[in-house]
Amino acid sequence: MFRPTGAKATPLSSVVLRTGYATSPATNHPPTDSAAAASTSYAVTDVHAFEQLLRDALQVTPVDAPQPDKLTSAAASTSSMQNMTTTATTLLANHTVRELQALLAETEAALEQPAARKAAIDRYAYQVYLPLLRYGTFALLSMQFVVYFNWIFFVFDWNLVEPTTYFLGYTGVFCSLVYHYYRCGEADFTWRNLFQHMARREAEKMYVAKKVDAETVALLQRRIAEVKAELARVSA
Repeated sequence: MFRPTGAKATPLSSVVLRTGYATSPATNHPPTDSAAAASTSYAVTDVHAFEQLLRDALQVTPVDAPQPDKLTSAAASTSSMQNMTTTATTLLANHTVRELQALLAETEAALEQPAARKAAIDRYAYQVYLPLLRYGTFALLSMQFVVYFNWIFFVFDWNLVEPTTYFLGYTGVFCSLVYHYYRCGEADFTWRNLFQHMARREAEKMYVAKKVDAETVALLQRRIAEVKAELARVSA
């Protein structure tokens, strides 16, 4: 929007003068008002003042833009507060992520050597010692069958060997029940549970010999899992 300036202008009557009316060709009387408006002549007495009047009339100035009202100002303030809150939340989240990453790196460094020693012991206990128990038990039972078969059919008579079969069989069952009750706890009495218990006992003995704290390793592993879960939640 534009508006004319309010500068003080020179009076038009002092610059432009009316010099007279043109006479009518039919009569020598002055013309009427309508005829005079069409045939009136003027003269410019001050050319520079007249040009200044034209420049002042044509000059325009910009109108100042209206100031925002209270509603617009409040909306801008609310948007600014939201941006500040978002920025603060982002900074806090980034700080939390850095702290969690530092804690994760520290925990993994503390877990590296104990976990490596424990993994080596577990591999031996459950991949070497446990299969040896299974195959050794199978070989022992197979040897018992071969010995009794030889005694019954080739060396002694069945009437002589029969009592030994009951004695050896029931003695083995009784010893297994007692051992399982006092060592294996509430697990079912099966060959699998018995072998697992014996392999676990072997691993615990090796932990003590190698000075590996299995509880500390388990605690550090749980902490790493929790930190990773929290990192995933914060980074999402």
